[in-house]
Amino acid sequence: MPTVLLADDSPVARHQLGKRLRDAGAVVIEATSAKDACEIDPDGIDAALLDLDLGDGDGVKVAETLLAQRADLPLAFFSSETEGALFLRAKAIAQIFSKERVDDAVAWAISRA
Repeated sequence: MPTVLLADDSPVARHQLGKRLRDAGAVVIEATSAKDACEIDPDGIDAALLDLDLGDGDGVKVAETLLAQRADLPLAFFSSETEGALFLRAKAIAQIFSKERVDDAVAWAISRA
């Protein structure tokens, strides 16, 4: 059973993706902000799914923080954005899933365990 960090400041998006991950058999650790996500011990998770815009920061900075502690951590982003500087920074680090394609993000996370 994989443990997945899910970071999104939107309660609706976090609920939808979290439910799908749980239904697929994952244990989900939810973070509602960049600050909360950066406080998670990456050794306690199998994968991380990070929104690009976390309200108090961005998913790229969270990814950099987590990867500095655990370089082999599988992580991916999910967002409704498809362009812009933040999108390009994220794309250089990891795969980006569209928020409209939740099944793809769930399948990716489950396959990381």
